[in-house]
Amino acid sequence: MKRAEEEPGNMKKSAYFLAIIVAFLVIFLDQISKYFFITKFTIDESVPVIKNIFHLTLTKNTGGAFSFFSGNNAMFFWLSVVVIGFLIYSFSQFPKNNLVLISLGFILGGAIGNILDRMFYGGVVDFLDFRIWPVFNLADTFISLGVVGILIYSFKEELFKKKKKKYK
Repeated sequence: MKRAEEEPGNMKKSAYFLAIIVAFLVIFLDQISKYFFITKFTIDESVPVIKNIFHLTLTKNTGGAFSFFSGNNAMFFWLSVVVIGFLIYSFSQFPKNNLVLISLGFILGGAIGNILDRMFYGGVVDFLDFRIWPVFNLADTFISLGVVGILIYSFKEELFKKKKKKYK
């Protein structure tokens, strides 16, 4: 028997509420943190928190992930608009599951946070610098956590289906 409460396409409008609240919370945290760094730091200013391991370094990324294709802020702005639009359009196709809804909220909020940067600052504002990884921000962190959450749910569901088939 299928689990009706988690069937894709069976999502009630109230189920969106969790994802929307999470997205707004992510946008708020992301934009507040960026505002702090923009007002307190200058571009490329770096303050060590743990010397040579973790620094707070203000940068602006006009490209994609890892600064690939720098200088293409407008292209990445419109690409982000398309991705956000597709994500919102396909919400009803996702299972009504708290992990999935929170993960979608993380991804949506992070994407909107970064698109706001592209609109208002001419690039994505980054400040978390682990020295062995490109500088990133809270929006990037939430997007990554959202993807991991959806992957965990997907793997868990696949294992559930395999166990179910095994015992039929």
